[in-house]
This record gives sequence, C-alpha cells and structure tokens, in this order.
Amino acid sequence: MRSDPDITFKEKIGLLNDLLKRPDEIKGRTEGSKVIILTVAPKEETHAIEELNKTFEDRSAYIDASEILLKVVDEYGLENLKDDRNFYGKDYKESFLRLLLDSINKEITEKSSEKYVVIHRIGILNGLIRLNQIIESITETLKFPLIVVYPGNRKNDSLNFLNNRHITSIYRAEII
Repeated sequence: MRSDPDITFKEKIGLLNDLLKRPDEIKGRTEGSKVIILTVAPKEETHAIEELNKTFEDRSAYIDASEILLKVVDEYGLENLKDDRNFYGKDYKESFLRLLLDSINKEITEKSSEKYVVIHRIGILNGLIRLNQIIESITETLKFPLIVVYPGNRKNDSLNFLNNRHITSIYRAEII
C-alpha cells in the first residue's frame, strides 16, 4: 500500500489509521517488520506529532530520538569519545554507535509491548545510524507496529531525507 507521495497529511493519517486496524497485513507486505514510515514535510514534523497524538492518544507511545542521543552521549561521556577517537582513529565511533542503537532498540521494545510506538526527530541520527539498521534490529521484537515520522518525502521506493539532502532505500517498511 505504498501511498501516492502527493497526498495530504490528513489523508496519510487516514491511511495510517486503516493500516493500524490490520497489523498482520503490514507484516505481510514488509517482510515481517511491522514498521510504517510516515513521511512529513521537514518543517511540519512538530505539527505531525501533535496530530498523531490527537488521533491515537491512548493507543500510542512516543520516542524522541534526540533525547535518546543526548542521554547516550551523557552516559558515554565526551571524554570517552575523545579518548576512543585518539586510540582507535577513524573507527572510534563503533562502540558509541552500538550503545546508541541498543538504547533506541531497548526503548522501542519496551514501549511496543503495550502500544503503537511513534519515533520522531530521527533526523538527528543522520550520519550516525541508518533507519534500516533500526528496522532490522527490532523486526523480531515488535508486538505492535512502529511508526517512524520521517522528515522528508518519498520518490518511488526511495526516501529523500529533508527533501533531497540524503536519499535512502527502505525495503522492509510500509511507506505512507
């Protein structure tokens, strides 16, 4: 059900609502992932979250990717990151990024045991973690669908982060 990229946000919410009524269909069309990517205009991300909250209020939990990143940076420590850079060279980010991905996965898994999970502000992860990495790592653990608010647009089967700043292919998600 890859939607027409030119539909309105209100129409996207309607499609999302219909999909959430039939979660097993999502799994069948996404090779088992239960992930829905909701594309929004980058400047409309905050408004989109407000609308999702109104529409799905008690059926959804929200995760702000920027909050997780800041928490992981704080726990890991900037000094440790600097030390890793000095010791490991260009591979210094590996342990930090593993911790970041694990933290995102843990948050999604915990919240998805009871409700739909909406993750937003994922743009902050650009250049650190790819959306496909998150999808692949949580596919087997989701009880309820994961909704990713994606700041960009869709052209064919590719997503354009911030409307053409970065192009990526997503193959295990339903894109609206």
